[in-house]
Amino acid sequence: MEIDINIRKIDLAKRILNLKDEFLLENLELFLNKANSEQKIIPLTHKEYVARIEQSEKDFENEDFYTTEELLKELDL
Repeated sequence: MEIDINIRKIDLAKRILNLKDEFLLENLELFLNKANSEQKIIPLTHKEYVARIEQSEKDFENEDFYTTEELLKELDL
């Protein structure tokens, strides 16, 4: 039997209210904030999308890019 979504939401809210682990609570907040910020992404127009592709192609032709190894070295990874 599938549990009603509203019951699941209430059960989740109860468990969140009873959280005592600061680390878990902080990670939950980060996750929810990230989920909210991802929903605010403004999509590109077709013209902007084409311009980005053209710029990427020009960068590639001019060898104006980093290899994976260069990026890892730059980030000290």
